[in-house]
Amino acid sequence: MKFICDPNFIQSMYLKGNIRENVLSSLEHVLYVCENVLDKDTHYKIKEIIVLYRKINFSSGFLFFIIKEISNAIEKKLMDRISYCFNLIPLLILENRKIFIANSENLSPELFDFYSNIKDDVYSFSCVDEYMESNSVIDKLENSFEIIKKYDDELYKEIFTIVDEFFIFKSNTVEGDVVYSGSDFNKLGTVFINYEILKKENYFIVDKIIHESAHQILLSIMTVDEVVLNSDNERYPSPLRKELRTMNGIYHAAFVLYRLSGFFYKIVKSNDEDKDAYLNLTKNLRQFKSCYKVIMEKGNLTNLGKSIIDKCNLYVEDILNENYRNS
Repeated sequence: MKFICDPNFIQSMYLKGNIRENVLSSLEHVLYVCENVLDKDTHYKIKEIIVLYRKINFSSGFLFFIIKEISNAIEKKLMDRISYCFNLIPLLILENRKIFIANSENLSPELFDFYSNIKDDVYSFSCVDEYMESNSVIDKLENSFEIIKKYDDELYKEIFTIVDEFFIFKSNTVEGDVVYSGSDFNKLGTVFINYEILKKENYFIVDKIIHESAHQILLSIMTVDEVVLNSDNERYPSPLRKELRTMNGIYHAAFVLYRLSGFFYKIVKSNDEDKDAYLNLTKNLRQFKSCYKVIMEKGNLTNLGKSIIDKCNLYVEDILNENYRNS
């Protein structure tokens, strides 16, 4: 399939299907490797679960993470850890819902303990097991989803295809900073949303949903094509983080900012008196151009990586040119 930078439901279905099958094939492989480690009942149960997952097209960032942990445990010959991780798999929730509230009232104690220490590529943080008003969480997020659907139905469908679950957590601050949202390759399919953002205005929440979902799309593409070839030892300035970032991080930031620019541009085109949308648009356009400059100067990209980011830039330039004409 030829990958594109724009929101695309068909592309997201292809990517999700590809990842789902890769994950289940990986699970079959580690199950085979661990045949003599697991008891017969557990081994049989996992084989049956794999059949079920294929039948219902089940995928989850939780499952992705568990398989990664099993692989690490195999490498380190941690037999107890192997058994522990395999026995988490039957606990995964198969309900057809996207929003999971991360406390012990909503998750089994085993899953909560396993998933309470979370990190992305910069921050490490731990879930706090506190009561969260489930109805208000769901209502607030669903309202944000409806805003996305109103202005970009293709993006809405893409998000609900590529994201397996929105994991709502509470955490302590990290060096005084609030980690509002996160996602990474080790938990591909899961988007983390801090309960604190539900106190924010709608566009802030919409921003985080689109932001993390864009990461999911690009991470999924990167399972097929490396996109960025720079060493992770190289560090460059990024408009989205205080710290210097890898070229991979800069590229992700640019892709996210392109997606956000496209969405808020559609709102501004629909209602040019929406000042908040306009401010979001101008900020994202400016930050995209900062990232793009670094990528053009220092980036070592695959052909696909260059094609995607150049097309993002062409679209951003179109917005900027029209924006200046109308200002």
